[in-house]
Amino acid sequence: MSNVLMNNEKKKEKKGVVIYPNHKPLSSGDMIPNVSLIDKEEITEIHSLITDHLIIVLASNSCNACEGTLETLYEYTREIKNTNILLIFNSDVESYNKTKGIFDGSIKVFSMEMKICLINLKLLFSH
Repeated sequence: MSNVLMNNEKKKEKKGVVIYPNHKPLSSGDMIPNVSLIDKEEITEIHSLITDHLIIVLASNSCNACEGTLETLYEYTREIKNTNILLIFNSDVESYNKTKGIFDGSIKVFSMEMKICLINLKLLFSH
């Protein structure tokens, strides 16, 4: 491995970036994978949620910055109605149910394990 590549890998490790082998992250303009989202017994494909737009928010209850993001998202959904927003939330069952209840149907909320989220949605994650 060249020195440049090794240095880049060390920087990523230092920043806490999670990278999976054979995993090329999405770039601007790429089509998001049609991942199955499961809520109880109901399965929804991401592509079926796309209208003229779809805003996807990924958050975790183990992420300090995500708390502020969820508060902002809540305020936004109270001001701007009929925005097509999908929240993919990595959390325990209790936090997921509480969050889903707080948004009360104003957005679509699904739970997904972080590792599955990163691999299926081709994302990088920095913590």
